Amino acid sequence: MATVWCLIQRGAEFPSIDLAREEAVSSAREILAQRVKQGDPLEAESFEITTEDGQIMSTVPFRLTIRLSR
Repeated sequence: MATVWCLIQRGAEFPSIDLAREEAVSSAREILAQRVKQGDPLEAESFEITTEDGQIMSTVPFRLTIRLSR
């Protein structure tokens, strides 16, 4: 049986951890962009990527999905 990777906040399932990470990065960027447009504070949030049974395999912090120039 194949392992299914999940993004907790989104409830989505992916056939590989790499695809789950790609979606996590993309989703985090969308969420951050919307907050910036609305003038909302940027929270220190992250997506957790888990196996079907809830074991956390990876965490994608939102702050690591964007680059800020100095």
